[in-house]
Amino acid sequence: MSALPPTTPQQFFAELFGSRAAMKGEVIRRKVRDVERYIGRETLLVETRRRGYPVVENAGQLLEPHLIAQYLRELAYAFHTWYHEVKALVEDADELEFELRTKGGSEILWGRGPNSRHPGELATAQKLQRLSEYHRDYGGFDDAHGPYQIDIRPWQGIDRSILAREMRETTMR
Repeated sequence: MSALPPTTPQQFFAELFGSRAAMKGEVIRRKVRDVERYIGRETLLVETRRRGYPVVENAGQLLEPHLIAQYLRELAYAFHTWYHEVKALVEDADELEFELRTKGGSEILWGRGPNSRHPGELATAQKLQRLSEYHRDYGGFDDAHGPYQIDIRPWQGIDRSILAREMRETTMR
């Protein structure tokens, strides 16, 4: 703001939106007492809404955090673009297969979700029983010789193998 207080709301807004911070796209701060003294809170809110800027009151200051909103918009766009390029989710959730990773880098091949109607898929209770038995028999999912790939999906029992060196390095990162 200039050394002299604004005499009209137009002058206040001209100085506010013409400030260096506004020109750089930074957050604009004004003390609540100054806003109320010069133009009134309602006038400020009406004008900032008209221009599409949110206003936040924090510790006696009115802020326009349009940078945060701009960042969130850019982040949402980036995720939206990535999501459509990668096709991270399938339309049929019954086709999704899940893997669990332990702190030590072992991976547990869980299979499809609990509501799967896929033929041959074990029930969730059976999978949990297998995990309990494995944990009891081996004393955990990780040890000095691992990490392991632990496949609880086969009908005949649990398959266990040491992960290849390349897999271990990417898993441990």
